[in-house]
Amino acid sequence: MIHCSVKCSNKLRNSPPCSSSPQAQRCVTELKAQVNRLEAEMEDQRTQKQIAMVENEHLRMEVEALRSANVANVGAQIGFKEADSEYLDSCPSETLNEAQCF
Repeated sequence: MIHCSVKCSNKLRNSPPCSSSPQAQRCVTELKAQVNRLEAEMEDQRTQKQIAMVENEHLRMEVEALRSANVANVGAQIGFKEADSEYLDSCPSETLNEAQCF
């Protein structure tokens, strides 16, 4: 389509100035149609960009929540290991193995 517009533009440039010529009117119509298509395409791209930005923000929030949950889980695991270690340390020394302490 751009090729046609360039072609029309070149024809108009090389033609004597006459705004009412059928060729000029046809080219103006083609150019207006092309502008309308490009504006519609731009609007679609704007909409897609907005959707992508919203999705990006949702994903960013989800990643942050997962990181927080991961930190909490790591903390819980460390606490469990410490509690387990303290419990095993409190077992009487005469027990033969850890399983008997439970």
